[in-house]
Amino acid sequence: MQQDTSWKALSKPGEATEYFDLHTNKPLQCGVSGFNLSNACWLAEISRLIYQPDFHLNEKNNLRRFEYKAIGFINKAETSTHVSLLKVKAINSEGFPQPCLVVAFRGTDDLVDWNNNIKSMQTPFHDRGLVHAGFNIAYESVREELFFYLDDLTLPIFITGHSLGAALATLLTAEVMDRPKFDSCYTFGSPRVGDAAFANTFTDKPIYRVINNCDIATTVPISVPSIDYRHCGTTQLLNNMGILIEGLSEEDVLSYQKNKMLNLKEYDLSDLFSKSIMNIKGKLPPVLADHAPINYVLALENQTKME
Repeated sequence: MQQDTSWKALSKPGEATEYFDLHTNKPLQCGVSGFNLSNACWLAEISRLIYQPDFHLNEKNNLRRFEYKAIGFINKAETSTHVSLLKVKAINSEGFPQPCLVVAFRGTDDLVDWNNNIKSMQTPFHDRGLVHAGFNIAYESVREELFFYLDDLTLPIFITGHSLGAALATLLTAEVMDRPKFDSCYTFGSPRVGDAAFANTFTDKPIYRVINNCDIATTVPISVPSIDYRHCGTTQLLNNMGILIEGLSEEDVLSYQKNKMLNLKEYDLSDLFSKSIMNIKGKLPPVLADHAPINYVLALENQTKME
C-alpha cells in the first residue's frame, strides 16, 4: 500500500475498522534479544487500534489474526488520557505459546491532549531526572490505577504507544524496566520526553524508538538554554526509501531530517495545529503524513517484505 496522505489518517485514526492485515507470519514474540521487526509491526498496529473508541468491545473491527482480551481500560476525561492492558496470544523465544501483556497508550486525539502537549516546562520524575510537565500530568492521572493492575500480573510486559501515547509509554517504561517481567518498549512518533539525566536511565535497556522518515512530532520539544530535552532509547529510522536504519545518534537523525524536510511555505503553520485543521484542503505535507499511525504500520510492513 502507498502512504496515506489524507488529513483523516492523521486527525481521525480511530475511524478505521480494518486492522492487522500484516505480511509477517510471526506472532508477537517475547524474550527475543534486540529490536524485532515483527514485534514492531504488531505493536504499531496495536498503537493504531487503540485510537478506535470501542476497540475493547471488538464488535466493529476486522482484526484478522489478532486475538486479545482487554483486562484493563483506564480513561481519565480530565486529562484525556487513555491506556489499555491487553492479554495477547504470543510465543516465547523457543517458539512455544506464551501469553503476554501489552500496555498501550493512546496518542493525541483532541484539544485537551494538545493542551498537555504544549506544556513544555519540566518537572522532576520519581528521582529519574526531569520530564515534560504536560506529559507527566497525563501520566500521573492514570499511574495509580495502572499499577493496581501491573502489580498483580505476572505476564511478560510490552509497552507501546504512538505520539503522546509514545511519550506516556516512555514514562511507564522508566518505572518498570528493571522488573523481571518487563520485555520491551516500542514507541512510534515519540516527541522528546525528558532531559539528559532522564534519557540516560534507559542506557542498554530494550526501548526502541521508531521514527518514520521526517515525522515532525519527533523533532519537538526543542532544547533551549534553560530547558534540556533528549530522546530516549535506541533509534530505528525508516528513511524516505523505506529502509530501516538502526542505532543512529540523535544528532544524525536530526541532520537527516533537516536535509529531507520539504518546504511548508504553502501552509499556514498556525492552522496546522488549530481547531480548524480539518478545514484545510489538499494532502498532508510530508512531515505530517509521516506522523499518521497508519503510515508507521505501512512503513514497517513494507520493511518485512524486504527481509
